[in-house]
Amino acid sequence: MSKEEENILKQLKNDLEQAERTVGKEIGDIQKETGLKKGEILHPIRIALTGEGSGPSLKYIVALLGKKIVLERINALRS
Repeated sequence: MSKEEENILKQLKNDLEQAERTVGKEIGDIQKETGLKKGEILHPIRIALTGEGSGPSLKYIVALLGKKIVLERINALRS
């Protein structure tokens, strides 16, 4: 594996780890504010981002889509 490929994988790993912390924190905050169960929060978010009711972990979806696309998809539903 080339150094460039190693760097790409390292960056992806870092992004996914950051997304896990960020998404997990946000979900926890929403739970505290609303009293909803985790599944009640995750399901509409997953549908908004992927159009599907099930699939990979949201932390991975958010990391791979990136902030810009995630916000675009959420805003599109709110319009």
